[in-house]
Amino acid sequence: MKISVYGQSDDLIELDGGIYEEYGSYSHPSFLHFSDGTIIECEYCPEDDPQHYWRFKILKQGAGTAIQRVPGTYDGEDGHICDRLVIEGDIKFVRCFDSADGPTAELLVSEIEKFDGWCRLKSAQLRTIYDAIKLGDDS
Repeated sequence: MKISVYGQSDDLIELDGGIYEEYGSYSHPSFLHFSDGTIIECEYCPEDDPQHYWRFKILKQGAGTAIQRVPGTYDGEDGHICDRLVIEGDIKFVRCFDSADGPTAELLVSEIEKFDGWCRLKSAQLRTIYDAIKLGDDS
């Protein structure tokens, strides 16, 4: 699958190609987590590189995934430029988080609480999930 990643305006991270998605990101870096393990830091107008509209750093590249940087492919009305990443690999989904480490424990618990399919899972699947979460006694 081939996906193009770029910034739009001052608050949107855009994906198009094999996955079409738009993530809001304003006043702080955001991190795209791809299902193949790739992690991209996305930052609007970083203070140390103010001429760039958006900057994308590859923090981790998934095995077998190719990433090409296409420089200056967007010229905003203020003359800012935006690099575009073209990512090609075995990617099933992308998620956006505020951390390079992925979702916070609070977000994970919130998403788990919303899941209504627990009754359809087999006990071995539930045990695997429980063991993976490793909730402490004070949770």
